[in-house]
Amino acid sequence: MVLIGLALLAMGVSATFTAVSLKKQASGQPTWTQLIAVIISSEIRSTYEGYLPIIQYEYEYNNAHYTGETFKSAVVVFNFKGPAERILRKYRVGNRVAVYVNPTDPGKSVLEPAGSGPYNLLISVSSVTALIGLGLLFKSLS
Repeated sequence: MVLIGLALLAMGVSATFTAVSLKKQASGQPTWTQLIAVIISSEIRSTYEGYLPIIQYEYEYNNAHYTGETFKSAVVVFNFKGPAERILRKYRVGNRVAVYVNPTDPGKSVLEPAGSGPYNLLISVSSVTALIGLGLLFKSLS
């Protein structure tokens, strides 16, 4: 029981810190430099987890050429093909779209900034996991 408690506590704390860090990074994205990008590739990739929209785009920042493929901060995988297809309708090859570029690291960009919803869920679930691990640890040590 001690090992299970330690494992849950470690996983929960680690996942919570990771999610908080990623959420903090994502929350600054709306303040990044907004430019125009051109969609160069738009497809659905089927994975063992589901359907993943893959969108590649090109943009220029300070006379340098960049290619990006970050649609949202959090990876978006769908159980059904329909939601991924709806996203791709907005990002057809050749479309000119808004892109948010990190001014301190112009190779980092995102089409839809500050996707914090999944991070809030991950923070909640991982915190509960850590608390369950802590509870099991205390129970087994007392």
